[in-house]
Amino acid sequence: MKRIQLLLLLLLLQNIAVLGNIYSDTSPFFTLNVPSDSLSEKIKIIHKRFLAGGLKLLEKDSSKQYIARNGMAIIDFKNDSLIIIGTKGSFPNPFIYLDSLYILNHINQFKQQGASFIVVKSWIENGRFAALPANKFVGLTSVMDDVITKYKSEGNDWKKVLRDNLNLGQTTDLTNEEIYYIKIAGDDSRFAFVMPTGNEAGAIVGEWLPCGYTKNGIPEVSLVSSEQVVHNQSIIQLLNYFEGKWERIK
Repeated sequence: MKRIQLLLLLLLLQNIAVLGNIYSDTSPFFTLNVPSDSLSEKIKIIHKRFLAGGLKLLEKDSSKQYIARNGMAIIDFKNDSLIIIGTKGSFPNPFIYLDSLYILNHINQFKQQGASFIVVKSWIENGRFAALPANKFVGLTSVMDDVITKYKSEGNDWKKVLRDNLNLGQTTDLTNEEIYYIKIAGDDSRFAFVMPTGNEAGAIVGEWLPCGYTKNGIPEVSLVSSEQVVHNQSIIQLLNYFEGKWERIK
């Protein structure tokens, strides 16, 4: 735990130093306009989150881009669609383009409330790996609890509630799957929470967006040290790692 805390402290100090250079009086600023009223409600909500995170919308001629205050272009905005600029694996550290206080407040929610995720038995037992992926995405427990409650109240509708709300992919079929819901305490010393970069194995191209929220508005973070959860392709071994913190929901 001390090692994780030290690494996070060094990362924070490094990023604050970077911010001191980027967010200076010499940073370029632009005339900004908000998206038109013709945009979908989902895009409007995402737009507000981008602004809260410190991004700005630059409209020039027929093009629109979300930019950081140093002028770095982060997202192309075309035809009511959001396209991340760059290639997965080389996306920048969020501290470079998001407001540092926004990031810290986001992480603090998880420290206070904890994080949660779902596990599909066959994905564990028929998968190629013996442990969870590094920097696994997890959602804010209070919001995830609401999703699970809705799932149960709507007759265990995995397609409409679980698959679509959790952005599991439109082709995902959970009809015959065994599914578990796992919670992680905010003060679990085995883990730490960081703002996702988009470079994670679980970041789906075309689905992932910056600012720590899924497209459907679920707050998310990357789970540091998740790769230390060794299950050896056994759902029982995985559940034992989170003893007393899981339930079978399907």
